[in-house]
Amino acid sequence: MRLGTAFFILAALICIYAGNGLYSSSPEMDIANVTDNLQWNFDIPEVDRSLGPTYIIFNIYYKAIDFVGYSLYELVKYAMEFGFNNPDYDYEKGISLIKLYLYIILFSVLIPMLIPLLAFIVIFYDLSKSIVCKVKERRKLREYRFRERVRK
Repeated sequence: MRLGTAFFILAALICIYAGNGLYSSSPEMDIANVTDNLQWNFDIPEVDRSLGPTYIIFNIYYKAIDFVGYSLYELVKYAMEFGFNNPDYDYEKGISLIKLYLYIILFSVLIPMLIPLLAFIVIFYDLSKSIVCKVKERRKLREYRFRERVRK
């Protein structure tokens, strides 16, 4: 699962839970009025057209940000309305589901770090093993030389 998708799902779960909380606080509230008053405001900064191809890249970049932001904004509005309009669903497990989902996201982010961590552990083990072996060899050599001196 990609990280962006995970954050979209997480935002939806949190907003469903928030909409249910709004219903619990005041059931007579008009949720459509509340969500309609929310506004998406994304201003694209002015980019000089004399930049040539860079202008096109900036334009695509800002349009992509606007698309993702507006999609998340509409998803949040819909999730809040869904949570408000469906208070009969069992949302008690919502927080545990959100925590589980956060753990899954954290685990999926940390997996790529697992291989370098294992390599570091193996290198550290081999290095410490070689140091211990060298110390033991020097100790044996020192004891051998000491015994030879005592014999003479």
